[in-house]
Amino acid sequence: MIEPSLLLTLAVLAQADAQEEEPPPPLPNSMVWTWTKKQESRLRKIEREVVKGADDRFRQKETSYAVDTYGSPRLAAEIGLFLEVFEESVLEVLDADRRYSAQPTVKLFDNRAEFQKAAPMSAGARLVYEAIPEPKGKTKHRIKILANDLFAYVENNEKPTFNDLPLADLRAEGARAVLVGVLGRPNVSAWFEEGVCRWFSTWDPREKKKLAFAGRLARSEGMTTIIASMKNARTGWRPSLENLTRISPTSWPGRGLSSEATNEQWSESVIDALMTAKGAKSTREDLIEEFVRIGLAKTSHALHDPKDITSIEKIWLRHLDGLAPKADSK
Repeated sequence: MIEPSLLLTLAVLAQADAQEEEPPPPLPNSMVWTWTKKQESRLRKIEREVVKGADDRFRQKETSYAVDTYGSPRLAAEIGLFLEVFEESVLEVLDADRRYSAQPTVKLFDNRAEFQKAAPMSAGARLVYEAIPEPKGKTKHRIKILANDLFAYVENNEKPTFNDLPLADLRAEGARAVLVGVLGRPNVSAWFEEGVCRWFSTWDPREKKKLAFAGRLARSEGMTTIIASMKNARTGWRPSLENLTRISPTSWPGRGLSSEATNEQWSESVIDALMTAKGAKSTREDLIEEFVRIGLAKTSHALHDPKDITSIEKIWLRHLDGLAPKADSK
């Protein structure tokens, strides 16, 4: 699963003499998320539609993600709007369409015990995404989401604010939810799914694309580790994408390609190449189409066509060469 990371922080500056708001520059992780004036207006409208149940939980379905939370109507509105903005940005970057057949729900709890009761999982995980395929006879390349929920908790906090949430984890698992919706399947190749989650965990959905790409890379602890790993490795060493694609979801946790970088970090570097490297766009689109085509195949954790591996690996290795630290000049 995605490793916990520092909270990504965003702020937006409004131009006094223009209707369109200027996107923020890349900001350090210590800053907190702030809302634009336009978003504040939307939040107030959403907040008025929040329903408080007999169990003292607040629920709203006004955003693309429904929300079921304790805390306050404001928090319910903020969680939903944040994930809506994030989802729109992810879909734009992937150049993909949303294929959910049910509205996702975010559920926030005030302690780990209630969280685990609602979403049992391995120790240490904080968020989960689950999906179930459509029954036989339905559309081949889509799934019906029956347990389409994102779960989170904030321990020992009776009045949580939005910035108390593990936003990096929320973005990572939100990206997983978007990815499953795009590809129409509950599980994809482990390297692709985990790489996308990790890549978007530091994504700023409100920056212009060039700033967002630059800011994401600057904030990425995974890519920093990869660069350090290449620096410390033996001269000329480069990883094999085929080795990464052969790792199944059940054996994914752990260190596979090198002793210094995790599988998640290596997979993030592949996604970084597919997202940013020159000439990678068509390869990325072909790859996504291939994942959609194979549908619900149980053996989907690896690419089966050697040509696919070769073409992606060439892009990846060139990308790594561009990131590799240069030898110190004497």
